[in-house]
Amino acid sequence: MPLTSSLPSFLRRVGRPEYGPAGELRDGGADLKVGVAEAAADYIALVCGVLVLSLASNAAWLLLLVVPARASHWAWVNFLGPWFFAGGDDGSGSAKRRTGERDKQKALRRRA
Repeated sequence: MPLTSSLPSFLRRVGRPEYGPAGELRDGGADLKVGVAEAAADYIALVCGVLVLSLASNAAWLLLLVVPARASHWAWVNFLGPWFFAGGDDGSGSAKRRTGERDKQKALRRRA
């Protein structure tokens, strides 16, 4: 659980504002409701919940399997799935040909 113990300090560091030498605000700190900071906060909440539930049942530790399952789903939806199933160019130049035809039709409509 070293990751769990380092996450609160990570959130403090990311959310801390930075001030210039004259005391003016340079950076207000990162928004803790988006990106990696949000995932870190979610992980902390999950681990705390599992710790409390594990007082009642040893099977509560299985809830930690939600973390790799959610990460795998996120990776599939955002990166792997679109990469595997993207309709790529088949090499025949059909996409370029359609674009050229569409441009010609636009030019003809402008002339009329």
